[in-house]
Amino acid sequence: MASTLKQLRLASCVKTIVEIHSSLDQDRVDPILVRKFKDLEESLRSVELKGVSERDVLRVEEATNRLLQELGLLFEYSRRQPIHQGLLH
Repeated sequence: MASTLKQLRLASCVKTIVEIHSSLDQDRVDPILVRKFKDLEESLRSVELKGVSERDVLRVEEATNRLLQELGLLFEYSRRQPIHQGLLH
């Protein structure tokens, strides 16, 4: 059960990152940032759960939430429309 819950939580982070990445206008975003999103997505997809602790999952969730906060500030300062209207992570 614990492994299934970890998997769901990590999958949520991956889905969030993929949605953000696919929502960004690739022509207007720094190519380095695009590459970092791709690297992060690939890294999260390749995680083996048996070696992942609860603390590791919490760190991934915290990093995902920090990313969302930073991007939110960028959108707030640039006065762009939000890229997602759904539930918060």
